[in-house]
Amino acid sequence: MENMKTVEFTNVDESTPSTEPALPAIDVDLFKDLQAEVEVKIGNTKMSVGQLFNSKQGDVIKLEQSVDADVELVLGEQVVAKGQLVAVEGNFGLKITHIAAKD
Repeated sequence: MENMKTVEFTNVDESTPSTEPALPAIDVDLFKDLQAEVEVKIGNTKMSVGQLFNSKQGDVIKLEQSVDADVELVLGEQVVAKGQLVAVEGNFGLKITHIAAKD
């Protein structure tokens, strides 16, 4: 692709977390030992099944989201927060910028 460029992620120091809670106040003692799998959705696109099957190693699939757009933190099928991708000790991380409002 002609307009493809490398994106650099900001390194984040995990030792200085925000003082703001990530989730609304609840009795977390009831749930603190439960494990929950969360996903970070970075984007999507539409393509035909033919295009998908014709894809080969090295091909680039352009997503509809801008590299500057917030990504979604998903629990089950519910978006619980949005944020920015960052690098943390060589791994991807998520810097939360918005907490989803209660319905």
